[in-house]
Amino acid sequence: MSIVSIRIKPQEYDSFHRAIPNDPRIPPSYVRWLQDRLREDKEYVAHGEIVQEVNVHYFEFTRYCKALAVAPSYTSLLEYAHARAHGSMF
Repeated sequence: MSIVSIRIKPQEYDSFHRAIPNDPRIPPSYVRWLQDRLREDKEYVAHGEIVQEVNVHYFEFTRYCKALAVAPSYTSLLEYAHARAHGSMF
């Protein structure tokens, strides 16, 4: 089993931050967010885990949330990333 690691394009990051504003896992700074993700990925690899990077896209994420009638949150972002990792059409 692999660990899904979210990847967001810099130009889309602000949209994700506005949609999920009060979660420390989506800090105001893209650079800070990317540093945190890379540090976490390194820790997973050090413990023998396989890290699967998954590109997420804001427009598709909002469609995913609407289709499931869920509010944008870090939890729904992770669920969307897992769906993408496993071949969902979103």
